[in-house]
Amino acid sequence: MTSAHPAIELLRIIGSPFLADRAENPVESNELYQYAFKNRIGLLYLLALKERDRLDGLWEEYEKLDYRMRETLVTAARVAKVLNEAGINYVVFKTIRPYPATPNDTDIICLDSYDKALNALREAGYIELYPAPMQVAFSDPRGEGKVARDKRGGTYYVDLYKHAATDYFIYLSKSKLRRNVISVPVDSCSEVKVLRPEVELAAILMHSVFPEMSYGLESFYTTCYYFSQWNDGQFERFIKFAQNSHIVLPVRASLSITATLHQEAFGEVPDKLLGVLNRMGGFYQPEIDQVRDSGFKMPHKFGFTTFLRTFLAKLAEPSSLASLGVQAFHMLNPVFAKEVFTTILKRRTRETYVQM
Repeated sequence: MTSAHPAIELLRIIGSPFLADRAENPVESNELYQYAFKNRIGLLYLLALKERDRLDGLWEEYEKLDYRMRETLVTAARVAKVLNEAGINYVVFKTIRPYPATPNDTDIICLDSYDKALNALREAGYIELYPAPMQVAFSDPRGEGKVARDKRGGTYYVDLYKHAATDYFIYLSKSKLRRNVISVPVDSCSEVKVLRPEVELAAILMHSVFPEMSYGLESFYTTCYYFSQWNDGQFERFIKFAQNSHIVLPVRASLSITATLHQEAFGEVPDKLLGVLNRMGGFYQPEIDQVRDSGFKMPHKFGFTTFLRTFLAKLAEPSSLASLGVQAFHMLNPVFAKEVFTTILKRRTRETYVQM
């Protein structure tokens, strides 16, 4: 089975966690690899080739991404150990996926004592790269001389967040996150604090709509891998967290695209995915129409209406509503206001978040 759409061809080569069958003779293609890399699933594509002895000219790229994946986990483990030893309550999110992944950075939300966490990283030799309103970007000391502002190459970057926020606007409540933290072993650290998978996925899907406005094929595989593993209790927790956090719309929009891609690539929508969508209001047609109209171009840019409706829904949460006032106050600074309107909004509406 072949397809004129690179996204659909990639899905058929990599396969679905819900299905045993994959393309029998996968194609090694630099064009497909670049498409996969842009969608942050480059390593998945190369692994699919390797597993079926079809990896040849892209072997060096496979070795680079495999090294990047393993070293990123080292970065996550090292920073978790520093924070553990300092007694910081934190959570790593959007970083450790249920499949071999190469994120641009290790994202950490500090659940208390933000200044203490900043000092702990500085004292441990972490290199401060640049600040933002609710976060500071660091590099692991191993990255000295290898890092850049655009995070090209990933691996060594650590973003320490005071809140899950864009500028000063908080889009996920820390009080709700605190109740959903677990510890898992990662590399040399036996206790890396992460979100429960059900909450992690909801947070990832929210973040892809607000603030990133971008759906890449990494969202497809993150969703499908998690959903294929979960039991009824986990689906219940996923839905309840989305409802209680006022993020049903962005989650529903993302799941609708995932279902549409699965139908196009494999001829069916998994029952688990369909069941959750039905409980969350059914397919969100505006984004489906845009995906189909674009010829399944990925990454997909979420519509501004979806972005705006997501923002308005968040105002029902006290922490988000209160932070809007803080954002408005800072917008009185003309320099900051100009940055928001001419740089940030322009990027959100014209660009997609891709692998660096």
